[in-house]
Amino acid sequence: MTLSSQAGPRSAGIATTADSEGFRKVNVVTDVKLPHDLKAKVMIWNDLTLENLLELDVKWHNVNDVKEYLASIFNLETFKDNKQETVLIDLYYYTLQFSRKSNFTSEQTSALFSVIKSIHEAAVETPFNNLPQCYKYMKDLILCHSVKRPPFGIELFGPEEAKLVSEYIVNSYFRHFKLYKFVFTPKLQLDVSFNYKGIYESGSEVVSEEQESKPGTAATGLTVEVTEADEEEEEDETPAMKELKAIIQEELDKHLQQMKSTLEENIKTNDEAMNQKLQSIEETQMATAPGGKRPGSKGKKK
Repeated sequence: MTLSSQAGPRSAGIATTADSEGFRKVNVVTDVKLPHDLKAKVMIWNDLTLENLLELDVKWHNVNDVKEYLASIFNLETFKDNKQETVLIDLYYYTLQFSRKSNFTSEQTSALFSVIKSIHEAAVETPFNNLPQCYKYMKDLILCHSVKRPPFGIELFGPEEAKLVSEYIVNSYFRHFKLYKFVFTPKLQLDVSFNYKGIYESGSEVVSEEQESKPGTAATGLTVEVTEADEEEEEDETPAMKELKAIIQEELDKHLQQMKSTLEENIKTNDEAMNQKLQSIEETQMATAPGGKRPGSKGKKK
């Protein structure tokens, strides 16, 4: 995913990238750069040589020839089918068109082309927002090519030309910065998980203790199958751990037995109370009914 050789902080995550048709697909990205400051340097003849510019002048009357020549230089032969490469070719072509309209020299055209290409590579090297870093990088690059300060700078653009270049980059690239980021950078999905030290371990110990309860006990009435792995773990336990588990199991059995006894007593008490209430209601109904008959009962007709 890294397009620039400049080093920077890195992270990792799950990314969603666009294929050649523009559809999104999920990828696991383990090398994600974080936004960082970039150092400007002189870029004359970095990407386009004098021979390349002379060949472009010959082909300039035909737009398709120019784009195909640019694609051959930067290995973008599938730009007609790949949307990312199509956007790149358009970016390069309109940069050259602006240089011709501004009557820039070959040196100025080559430098401007490399400046815009470098800004784009810096912008899309991370899926995170790095607009402030890229804008500062653009100003440093223009200053680097506008002030005579060898070997850190060269006076290639005058004040008016530097202003013209700045306005063009802002209006053509930074105005559509988020669109370039959307097309060329993956969409990250952050999955966060927490592991609290001590709490999770104690919970797993309780679960293991419950699983080690005796099969068919009166407390649960369940049968627990002991696997070979459990037997191996029991063999690895120290005598102190076995004694501690036995004490805990004994206490648990006592409490469970007490809970069961209390529950049975409560159920028995509630049943007795309910029977007494039903008996008192029946006696009341028998006493209030005429002739000692139950309400609703009828004698035989003569």
